[in-house]
Order: sequence, then C-alpha cells, then structure tokens
Amino acid sequence: MKKQYRSMMMMDMPWVFLRLVLIISCILGIHVDGSIVAGKGCPTHCGDVKIPYPFGVGVDDCYMSKGFKLTCNNTYVSPKLFVGNVEVIEITTETPQIKVSLPTSYQCYNNSSSITDDQSLMKLKLNNSPFRISHTENVFTGVGCDTMVFINETKGLNYTGGCISMCNNIDSVSDRNCSGIGCCQTSIPAGIQTYDSEFGSRNNHYVVESFNPCSFSFMVQKSNYSFSKTDLKMEKNKKFPVVMNWAIRTANSCQEAKANNVYACVSNHSECDKSHMFDDDTGYTCSCSEGYHGNPYLKDGCKDINECTKSLCADNGVCKNNRGNFTCTCKKGTKGDPYDKGCFKPRNLPGSAELLIGLSVGVSFFFLTISCFFWVYRRRQYMRLKQKFYQQHGGPFMQQLLSTEAHDNHSNFRIFSETQLQRATDNYDPRHILGKGGHGTVYKGVLDDGSIVAVKKSIIVDESSSKEFAKEMLILSRINHVNVVKLLGICLEVEIPMIVYEFASNGTLFHYIHHRNLHQPPPTWSFRLKVLAESAKALSYMHSEASPSILHGDVKPSNILLDNTYTAKVSDFGTSTLAPKDKSKFMTKIQGTYGYLDPDFLRTGELTDKSDVYSFGVIMVELLTGKKALYLDDQENEKILVLQFQSFYKEKKIVEILDNDILNQGNPTYQIEDVVNIAEKCLSVTSEERPTMTFVAEELEGLRRLETHPWTSQENNQEMEVLIPITSMGSSLTSGYPKSEVELGNVDAGM
Repeated sequence: MKKQYRSMMMMDMPWVFLRLVLIISCILGIHVDGSIVAGKGCPTHCGDVKIPYPFGVGVDDCYMSKGFKLTCNNTYVSPKLFVGNVEVIEITTETPQIKVSLPTSYQCYNNSSSITDDQSLMKLKLNNSPFRISHTENVFTGVGCDTMVFINETKGLNYTGGCISMCNNIDSVSDRNCSGIGCCQTSIPAGIQTYDSEFGSRNNHYVVESFNPCSFSFMVQKSNYSFSKTDLKMEKNKKFPVVMNWAIRTANSCQEAKANNVYACVSNHSECDKSHMFDDDTGYTCSCSEGYHGNPYLKDGCKDINECTKSLCADNGVCKNNRGNFTCTCKKGTKGDPYDKGCFKPRNLPGSAELLIGLSVGVSFFFLTISCFFWVYRRRQYMRLKQKFYQQHGGPFMQQLLSTEAHDNHSNFRIFSETQLQRATDNYDPRHILGKGGHGTVYKGVLDDGSIVAVKKSIIVDESSSKEFAKEMLILSRINHVNVVKLLGICLEVEIPMIVYEFASNGTLFHYIHHRNLHQPPPTWSFRLKVLAESAKALSYMHSEASPSILHGDVKPSNILLDNTYTAKVSDFGTSTLAPKDKSKFMTKIQGTYGYLDPDFLRTGELTDKSDVYSFGVIMVELLTGKKALYLDDQENEKILVLQFQSFYKEKKIVEILDNDILNQGNPTYQIEDVVNIAEKCLSVTSEERPTMTFVAEELEGLRRLETHPWTSQENNQEMEVLIPITSMGSSLTSGYPKSEVELGNVDAGM
C-alpha cells in the first residue's frame, strides 16, 4: 500500500523533502574516566530542569562521557537545557529516563490539492548514544482526515509501521478518540535508535481541505497527549514530549560491568541494575540498595533513608532508624506489636487474679495435653481397626492376587483406601446418594483423577472366608460385558467392604418405568424390548459364559442401570454368588427383594440359575404392565403383580392387565404375545419348568431382529399376520414347552 501511494503522489506532484535532521552531536562515544567523580562547581540546574550526574553542563569533569554532555542556553527568558539541538524537559536517575521535546512533521495542501508546505520527512538518529526511544512510554501518532503516516527503522530492526486516519467532515471526529477517525496511533518496537517518518494521502486533502489542510505525524509520550478536533489545524511548530531510556553502554551485562575498571556504580550501597531495560538491550544502569536513595553514580551518592520520618510504627511504637532499615519498639511500660497492632499498657492485676490466671493456664494446658494424648490414642486405635478389617477381608491375599492379575491380564481392579472414598463422596454427603436398597446405599463419587464412579456402602455382612471373598471379588472384576456394570475396585478398611462400580448416568430402570417426570414420554415398546434383551444377555453371560458361573440373586429393575445411551447394564452383585461345582452342597441364606424372590428358593433355600430366571420374569411383567411387583389397585388393596398376571393369563384376559401405552402405540401383536409367553414360562412355580437365561436371551434378541426386519416396516397388519399367523404366536417357545394359548387378536386397544 505504501509503494502504491508513493507512486500516486509522484505522478500527481513532485515530492519536496525538507529533512529535519536531529543529530545528537555530542553522542560520539562513551569514554568513562576511571574516577567517575563530578567536578566541583558543576551546574545542578538549567532553568527549572535538574541536571543529575552522569549528565552535566560545562567542563569535562561535570559529565561522565560525551554522550551525557548537555548545553544550557541562557538566551531564553527562562534558560533551556539541550542535548545536541533537542530540548530536554526532565532527567531522572532512579528510573533512568530523559524526557525531550521533538517537533512535528507535516504536509499541507491548498484547495487545488497541491502541496504548499512540506516538513514531511523527519529523521532521528541515536546511534552510538546512551539513548533508546522507550517503546512502553511512547506512541507514533498521525493526525488528519486524509492521512497515512509511516515510520521506518532500517538500521537494526528493519521495521516499518504506520496507521491511517480518515474522515469526511468535522462532525464525525470525536475528542479523545484516536482510533482512525481524525487521529490514529501505532505502537513501536523496543530498541529503536533511529527512525524516519513519511506521509501518504488518498485524495491530497481535496475533500477535507476546508477544515484539515495538513497531515501531521509525531512521536509522543502516551500520557501526555489527548486528541482534540482543534488538532486538525494545529500549529506547525508544535512540539511534543518524548521519553527516552538511557544507560551506561560500556558493558553488556552487570557481570561484565563489575569486572570493568570503569564500573559506573561507584557509591557505597549501590548495585548494577538491568530491570529497567528490555531484553537483549546492551548496557546497564545503577540503583541504590534497598533502604537507600540518591545518586548511585556519585561517590557516597546513596544516602540512608530515614524511615522514621514516615511514621511506620504502630501506636505507642518508638521508631529507630538504622542504616538501610529501621526497627520499632514499644515505649517503656507498654507491650504489644509495635509494627502492626500497637502497644498498650498492661493492667495491674491483684495477686489473687494473677494466681487464678496461672491456675487457669495450667489447667487448660493439662486438659490440652490429655486431649492430645487421647486423640493420638484414638487415632492409633482407628488405624489398628482399619488394618484389622483389611486383614479380615483378605486384603493381603487380594493384593497378592492383584499383583498376579496386573502382570498377567493388565487388570484395572483397585483396592481403595477409606480416605479416598470419603474424599470422592464428600464424606458420604446425602446429596450424592444415587439409591438405597436392602443391601446398602449407593453414592456418586468423583475420584482424584476426575473419573465418576458409583460407591456402594453395604449394610449386610458377608460371612464367607476372607480368601473366598477376595477370590469372588476378583472373579467378578473380570466380567467384561457391555451389559454388565464394571466392577472397578473395593475398600477393605471398613467393617463391611465398600464396592466401587462403573457409573451409569441415566439412573435405574425402576426409576425410568415408575418415577419418570411428567415431561418424559412413556417408554416405547422398542425400548422395553431392547432393555429386556440386553439384560437377558447379561444374565445369560453370567450363567453360561463366566468361569465359574455367577448367580446374581437379586435381579430387579433397580439393579438394572441405564447409561448415557440408555443401554441396559445389570448391576449390584450384593447377593451374587459363584455357582459351586457340587450343586448339592449349595445352600445360601435367603436374601433378595420380596416380590422378585423365586418360590423354590424360599422353600428350599437353594439358589440356582433358575432363581434369576424367575426374578427376570417379574421384570418382564413390570415392563408389560407398567406396574410395580407389589402395587395398590383402585381400592387401595395391595396386589402381587405375578399372581395377578398369572390369573389373567389363565383366564385368557391378559390384555386387561397390559400397559395401555403398549396397546395404544400400535405395536406388533406377535411380539407382545411372545414376550407374554416367555414371561409366563419364567414365572413357573417349579424351577424345572423355567427356561434358561440363554434361551430367554436368544428369544428376545430374535424378536428385536424381527423388529428391524424389512417385513416389520409394513404398516398393514394383515400382511404381517399372513407371514406370522397370530395362532402360531409362541411357536418359537419349543424345546419342551407347549405352544402359547395367548392370542391378542383384534382386541380393542383402548380397554
């Protein structure tokens, strides 16, 4: 863009360059005299400007080197200080900076778009000088309504920057707004020693000449310039303050400077300091040590600060100034904190009061000691108790097995400490409870690594041996099935071991069926069939594919969880047991949940795989009817769902107990009939008449596959009945089972 506008302006008119060369002539080199002592009688002020060493006016002894030589011009009403031909406004040593006044560049046009006055190309050279233009204090600024300004640094940084300022009329310009309408600004990089500035114009101010005939550019201290509309016609000889950093440029580092025989930090209690310099800048500066102030470039220039003049002590505190610091003490007859809270006179107490206070302190100390002793004793007792439980539950044996498992199978099963689970559940905060049951409470927990888990705090004690318990837990942890909740670990440091499971985000099937909120639609038939098929596959896997076989013992909707994709996962092995090889010896105490318990198990106390089949049959009936295993009828009489289902089944009135949502959704009747028949077989009183879970899983999965078969996409029920006649519903339940007697036929779904 810059080249384009330059060419345009060359075609329109000849460029007239008047170079204002600012050469700080005294900057020819920095030779430092070994003594570095300002001569006597050197001027300390020029007009209102203070001249601190290493700067100076007059003879050579008054300044450190030629780079710091200044000139005081007394021809003005008030004398002015110059470095070269640039006016100096202020010099500071504590923050090594010099503030100077630099002129403005400008380029003016008449109403014929011809240049009438051109001070456009400005050069500033600071090469081989102590000075650098401060990139943090200054900003390059352009003013005008048809103005482009450029700044170039070509000696070291090869930097080009600039900004554009445009406006069509004076009303569009706002005071104190320098964002491109009437005024623009751009930052500069660190380390600039020389630069030149140039202009460009789009229309040679043809449109805006009446209120802005000139373009202006200047470097200025950020805090010393606020744009005003009147600046569009500012005086051409106007100058602006610019801040430059200065430093001793005879060494690149403090280490190098200290090794130099012309080290500039000559005062006692002074030190080399590069904190005011940007990265990679050469040179160094000096500062007084903490507790001192003054001029570190002069011998004895750093003087002790008398902090006591600032009232730094608190009430009734006595300040004493020391070299480099101070101390505070309380006045005689007072005590307290002289630095902060203050000192006060102690109240004189009678002898009896002092005795009472002494006794109180002694007794308090005695009870504190006893309390600490009991706390340590109770802590040791608690740790011994945790170790006892850990041993009792087979912790060492389980740890040994885990070491083998980790080596052989890369198992992720862990033994958690009680502290870890307390931290994960916020000390078993009731707000984290996911559910309660006959076997314990399940909490949501967040482990230290951020993973979310379910923590079961049991209330039923397992009487099995410690080694047997350890083996059972590890066997259960090996279950790796998509429809079985993963067992992640266990805590053995408590009386009843706590178990850590995989977390399922959508709660339990029981809650989804019976306690969903009013905004949730009723479960679809496809969802019910999917959950039944997935749960059956999980139980089939546990019975037939796990080694050894695993009997769940408490199959119910609240032990079937739904993950974030509503995939069913069988959980809670609170009563699960490894099936023994010798079934004649397998007896267990009656556990489980009333309404789901196998009648054979209640009668004999023998838990078998068919016990899980019976409980699963109850779940099937719950999904078919939408009722709980124990429910209240319209007259508030408690009913057992299984008995009601079997009664309606025998009377061939099964449709009267089915969930209206199933009937109203226009679902395939053959699927509903088959599921009804499977449920009826699962609920047989004697276990011999019940199918296996493998058979149930295959039947349900077959029904799901039929649901996704192209035939099922036909909306004409008559065609579906031709392919699979209603009279043959349940024909797939062969293998020793009679055909179904249930036919839904053309029942009114609104019953």
